[in-house]
Amino acid sequence: MSSESKQRGKLSRSLSRLNPGNWRTSSGSSSRSSSPSAIPRKACVDGYQSPDSSATGLTYQLIEEHVVEVSTPSWLQTLKTVSMDGTVELLDIARQSSNWNPIAQSVLGAVVALIELGKTVKSNWKEMESLVERIEYLLPILNGRLKSDKISESGMRRHLEKCVKTLQLQAAAVIEMHNHGLLRRILQGTEDAERLLSMYMTLKDSLDDLQCALGIAIERNTNEILKQVVLQSLAVSKIAAHNAAVPNFGFLRRECTEGTRVEITESLIEWATGTDVAPVFWLTGPAGMGKTTIAQTICKRLERPESSQEQYLQRPLISFFCSRQLEDSRDSTHFVPTLCRRLAEYSSSYAHELVDVLTQRSALANAVIDIQFEELLVQPWQRSLEHRSGLTLPVFIIDALDENEAGYLFLKLLLKAKRDLKLLGLRFLVTSRMNQEIVELCNSFVDPESICRLQDIPEGTVERDIALYLKESLPLLKDSAILGSLIQASHGLFIYAATVVKLVAPAEGRAANMQINVERYAVGSLEDDDVKQGRLTILHTILCLKQVGSVNVICHLIGTEEENVSLLVKNLHAVMYIADDGTIRTYHASFADSILRLPFSMDSALTADILCDVGRQEAYLALKCHRIIKEQLHFNMCSLQSSFALDKDIPDLQSRVEAKVDPTLQYAVLYWCAHLEASRLSQSETNTESSTLSEIPQVFVDNLLIFWLEVINLTGNKTAALRRFSSERLHHWIGKYASPVLSIWKEAIRFCSAFSSGASSGSTPQLYLSTLATWDPGSHIYKVWQPRFPHIPKVSAHHFRATSVVIPVKGLRCLALSPNGEWSISGSQDCSVSLWDLSSGEQMKGFNGQQDSTFMSVTISPNGQYAASASCHDPIRMWDIGSGNQLHTLNAGWVCSIMFSPDSCQIVSGGADGTILLWDTTTGQQLTQLKGHRLTDTDTSPWIECLAFSPDGRYIIGGSTCHDHSSSSLYQWDVKSGHQCRMLKDNLTRLSCVAFSPDGRRLAVGDWKGSITSWNLNTNDLDCLFESKLHTSVVRSLSFSPNGQLIVSGGGDCIVHVSESYTGHVQKSLHGHQEDVVSVSFHPDGQRIVSGSRDSSIQVWDISQADEHDKLPGHQHWVNIVVFSPDGQRIFSGGYEGCMFIWDAVRGRQQNQLVTGNDQDKIVHAAFSPDGKKIAILSRHICIYIWDAIGGNQLKAIDIRQYSLWRVAFLPDGLQVISAGSSYAWKSHTTVPYMALWDSASGELLKEWGAAPYGSNLCIAFSPDCRQFASIRETSTANLEGGSLFLWDVDSGSQLKELIGHKGKVHCASFSPDGHCVISGSDDHSICMWDVASGELLKKFIGLYAPIMSIAFSFDGRKIVSGSTSCIAIWDTVTSKALKLMRGHDSTVTTVAFSVDGQKIVSGGRDRSVRVWNATIDVKDNSSDEFRWDIDIDSGWVLSEKNERLMWLSPMMKRALYTPNTLLIMSTTDATHLPVFRRRYMGSKWTSISVHA
Repeated sequence: MSSESKQRGKLSRSLSRLNPGNWRTSSGSSSRSSSPSAIPRKACVDGYQSPDSSATGLTYQLIEEHVVEVSTPSWLQTLKTVSMDGTVELLDIARQSSNWNPIAQSVLGAVVALIELGKTVKSNWKEMESLVERIEYLLPILNGRLKSDKISESGMRRHLEKCVKTLQLQAAAVIEMHNHGLLRRILQGTEDAERLLSMYMTLKDSLDDLQCALGIAIERNTNEILKQVVLQSLAVSKIAAHNAAVPNFGFLRRECTEGTRVEITESLIEWATGTDVAPVFWLTGPAGMGKTTIAQTICKRLERPESSQEQYLQRPLISFFCSRQLEDSRDSTHFVPTLCRRLAEYSSSYAHELVDVLTQRSALANAVIDIQFEELLVQPWQRSLEHRSGLTLPVFIIDALDENEAGYLFLKLLLKAKRDLKLLGLRFLVTSRMNQEIVELCNSFVDPESICRLQDIPEGTVERDIALYLKESLPLLKDSAILGSLIQASHGLFIYAATVVKLVAPAEGRAANMQINVERYAVGSLEDDDVKQGRLTILHTILCLKQVGSVNVICHLIGTEEENVSLLVKNLHAVMYIADDGTIRTYHASFADSILRLPFSMDSALTADILCDVGRQEAYLALKCHRIIKEQLHFNMCSLQSSFALDKDIPDLQSRVEAKVDPTLQYAVLYWCAHLEASRLSQSETNTESSTLSEIPQVFVDNLLIFWLEVINLTGNKTAALRRFSSERLHHWIGKYASPVLSIWKEAIRFCSAFSSGASSGSTPQLYLSTLATWDPGSHIYKVWQPRFPHIPKVSAHHFRATSVVIPVKGLRCLALSPNGEWSISGSQDCSVSLWDLSSGEQMKGFNGQQDSTFMSVTISPNGQYAASASCHDPIRMWDIGSGNQLHTLNAGWVCSIMFSPDSCQIVSGGADGTILLWDTTTGQQLTQLKGHRLTDTDTSPWIECLAFSPDGRYIIGGSTCHDHSSSSLYQWDVKSGHQCRMLKDNLTRLSCVAFSPDGRRLAVGDWKGSITSWNLNTNDLDCLFESKLHTSVVRSLSFSPNGQLIVSGGGDCIVHVSESYTGHVQKSLHGHQEDVVSVSFHPDGQRIVSGSRDSSIQVWDISQADEHDKLPGHQHWVNIVVFSPDGQRIFSGGYEGCMFIWDAVRGRQQNQLVTGNDQDKIVHAAFSPDGKKIAILSRHICIYIWDAIGGNQLKAIDIRQYSLWRVAFLPDGLQVISAGSSYAWKSHTTVPYMALWDSASGELLKEWGAAPYGSNLCIAFSPDCRQFASIRETSTANLEGGSLFLWDVDSGSQLKELIGHKGKVHCASFSPDGHCVISGSDDHSICMWDVASGELLKKFIGLYAPIMSIAFSFDGRKIVSGSTSCIAIWDTVTSKALKLMRGHDSTVTTVAFSVDGQKIVSGGRDRSVRVWNATIDVKDNSSDEFRWDIDIDSGWVLSEKNERLMWLSPMMKRALYTPNTLLIMSTTDATHLPVFRRRYMGSKWTSISVHA
């Protein structure tokens, strides 16, 4: 037999086995003895391969059982990759489809055969045989798989039914063809093959249609999966639903007893299911009146309608039951997300819109509630409106709204949205207690017909309902007189009745015991007065604690046994319980409210003797806390071993703290202030308790304060503790009950803040060695505490009582104060935005996302929820303060000023392009652009430098400045219309800031020349109230006091002024900042001021403590030049602000102040004449002044306004003055070197000449004979990486050399006394010494890791002095080594000079000080008991030679600190002198400072 005949025969036998009669199910038997063993196949289920001949039946059964157990339809997940072209693919679909069942087994068998035969007509016999054998193997599996009918999509079912019908028709024809031998003829290639192919194509088209339907179903299912994944990002509450299980809480939410609360429940059901009703229903009443039970009943009724009418009108239900006891349901972050998630389950159109917005802006899942409400609920619901038709919409039931952190805000947003018709179709039932703000809100917005006040229900109706409830719950008391007593005692409180039931229920069936339970626990009858009072004390303590307390804490706090507390909780198990963490908690807020007689509680339901006198109980707890801290606090609580160590570096510190500070002590330390401020005493009381209580503040300050600070610092609770310690309420209590202590208390607050906000708090021993040691010796705290620690360092300094807090903020550029005055937000040069606590100085939070460091403004919304920042090259960024999440980026271009509206709903921004934009804070969308401001016809886009909202939010005032800064104008816009109301003022000096008075009637503006002007806005002509030049430089910020009587301003002159708002008269001037004051604000108490400065600090000032002492002479701005007179007896200093002084070089006293009368002067250089009788002083762009150096008289002023001169010098004969700099060449538009020679007596110009234009040149040094000078350029053609130094010939003006060797910008240069060498200092931290004649680099001085900003030779040429960032170095010119480092300047050292004898150095810096140093090189002696020390200017730490921390100094104290080698300081800041630091009182011996050591 040929191979072809064998193939045909084998195929015929395979086809015969396809007869349905030969198939068997997984549970049946088969006549087939074997199956093909080498058939290409796929696994039916992961892990199962096709069976061999001995295991087919068992394998089929296993496959069937395994697949049937899979509940999730698999065909929707897999068919998207399936090809429908061929039997293998079709069978794969069928094999994996456990959710649909074609009609007949024979249909599939025949159809599969037909398809394969159609393919094999075009293929060879071997392929045909393989495919048919595979069909033979797979069909029994299909028979066992295709049983169930679980198709959930009606469209898919229709497609399957159509396909099966087609298969049935064609299958019958195939079987007939087989029975008549037609298939054999077709296989042999007869003409009937065309008929079979036609049948095949019909089947293929039907299967293609099925494939299309499957694809649509897959896409639909994929979208469903995506929706579920996206919605998972919403943080939902797991226990807020009415039917949710509440773990570890001990109760289930109950429905109303049948027959009770009938009228109100029916009314609410009618509202929920009816038509044409108000969208919001408010159910309110005091705690305990059954609001939650009623809400639960409505939920159950809506789930289980009781009548056909209710079934017909049934609406879906979404519930959220809030509870202050359950974090999951009181957390504001769960509120709106939960409602949105549940709504998405009911409305697919809303779900689609919600998924879209969450996909695009995933951060909304964690946004604040008002943002979520608008963008997750309101907007998606509105967008989905057009896709909804005839859908029954859900009812929202929100119970105990007031117990959610965001309840009030949610209700406010809800009522506003309903008023604006933004949540059409949705209904909300809201229950809450009668909180004042909620009452006012609902009375204003809610339809009176949709408000039910439970306290207004007739008393008889309530008593009847309570009677029904008690009779059902306590059937054995149904006829007892006790029942009447209980009803009467409840006074309308269902919670009272429920509690009685819970107490009595365990005695059910024992009538006698039941009566005892009622009398003992419900009515309040206890054994005797002592026991009763003891239990009440425990109960009242539990309810009055400021945080939930454990049994142990309560026992130690009030001095009782644990069994007494546990017994009380056990007896009161109906209302309180011990949680898993050991703390005692109450089930319902109404219990505490009733006992404590809080507002809106129904306290009459309880007998008077069980009620708590809260004021007295708070006094009791204050005394108990005071007793505990008095008994347990002491010096060095946690046995810290070294004063050099930081707390964070002590490995076992946490275990020490836990061992020494138990939970009871920790509670007392944290909350004694809170109990004291809540206590109430009668002024007429004279008993011991009252007297002791009023003495607590004095006793605390005198005996406990510093030990208390130790503990709160070590436990990490200083921020929370200090907020309570400095609260206004406690301040008021002390003023009322202990007024003589008030001033001492204020000092104690300053002391605590000084320690907490400084770096000394990082090492607790520094509380004594730094904070106490540097405190004012004349103060109360120092006088009572220093004698106990007599060996602390004794510091001599002026003490700034006005400054209570100084917070270091690196690179600060802008600042905003919170509405409550407790914290502020800063923007810094490193792009950071940070939140700072103003009591402790701790950074509480950082906000990420800012990318541009050129901050222009930060602002905080009046409601304290948002912050926004603006910069030059970054969008406005808006953050949620609570979570720290970024909410919006507002693309407004280069923004100069931003501000929130008074209602926090809008932001106004003003840009450098002249645009003023209004933004919606909820959506981040631009609302409108204010138009109409124009200064000139050509300047159509002026800078908007300052903006302010009026207090009522109706108007915006903006200051517009021309791009050339020549003038400004003030405009007023109407916020609602966006149009300009009027131009208030025109042609003003360039404006810098603007502020409204609190009443909105006055306006104050500051300008760039230092003036403040105030106008009356109530007059048409804008009457000027005052104009006063308060600052010598730009006014950066100003604001009114809360009462409008004062104005505080800060400016570029580093001063904070407090002025009268009607006259401009200065009341106080606060000196303390070293750089521009960029922000000032009054604290809400009106007594404090918060300022931020570019000196990297936030300062809090107490106006009442500002002392006016004689101001020391000195510079108000950078010192640019210092120089010794030839005899070394005098020093000249000149500053950026134009001030010039001549000082006594021996005593440091001012000899003369040189005044020109020109406030535009900026002194850049000066030189003494060789005989020391004259001084030539160069004021940039203004004059060269010639002064009598002895008499202090001005001899000549030479006008140089057309030049930019940088250096001046006397010629050796002293008769002529030479100057060098640059001049602008108008034709070539280049800057060229320029020199001029002047007669020093007459001021006559003798000669002027220039050099060839070559970049931007700056003369920085003359040679001693004035024959050469050195200049710098930032780049050169020879050295593009850094700056070069150029040498010039004075006579010819030609360039002699270009000296290349630095890798950074060159800042300074100096010639040696003999003129043979020149030195230069650079940004690359190096000093180069050059040979003038050859230009050769002789030496390079390296060792300081800071830019070299100033440099000078000694007169003998053997030493070099350099100034850098806060450090001065003396170098040996022979060895190139640093001989001495001297620190003391608080900022960059801009100028240095040697005295003629080389024994002294004078320096000046950006810290506005002039210092004289000892230049001699001393020999170290390490054998002494004294520490050799220096100061790290940046951190404020005084360090030993081994970098051990000896002491920390505040910014004010380190500013004029006499450091080692400092001889004199000439500064407006009072000097600080440190003592000798003894080894016997430092480090491991630090506890020796105590008198008890």
